[in-house]
Amino acid sequence: MNKRARGRVCDVGATTDFARVPPSPSRSNRPANLCDYFAAAAEHLAESDYTGGCPLATVALEVANTNDRLRDACRRVFDSWVSDLEPLFTSSGLDEATAKMLAEHTLNSLEGAFILAKLRRDPGPLLSTGEAVALLADALLTAVPSDT
Repeated sequence: MNKRARGRVCDVGATTDFARVPPSPSRSNRPANLCDYFAAAAEHLAESDYTGGCPLATVALEVANTNDRLRDACRRVFDSWVSDLEPLFTSSGLDEATAKMLAEHTLNSLEGAFILAKLRRDPGPLLSTGEAVALLADALLTAVPSDT
């Protein structure tokens, strides 16, 4: 998958590209993969002159308290993205509860970083957030006993 395709993390109607993170032979490569996806999102956002990102978040925030049908539709999409991320972490050895927590944190971090990057017109928030999420993932994965 090329960088341009990987950067379309939040295209409307798409699943997250995190779901396409290739399995790595080593659990230690997984955090680097996450960092790469945040970097690809930063590149995509900059290439779009900061008009890209996640338009679904804008809709979700606008309708959260006014339109039950649209709020539920947005929730289902975000929940599906969390579900797409969970296998990345369970296949690395995390239990389901920890994998879900890390998946939600990853998505929450991505969405928040998109907001700051767009406001600042700077990819920095996505890059630093990707590094922070990768560090957290690495710490959690390091705590899991290895099969080897």
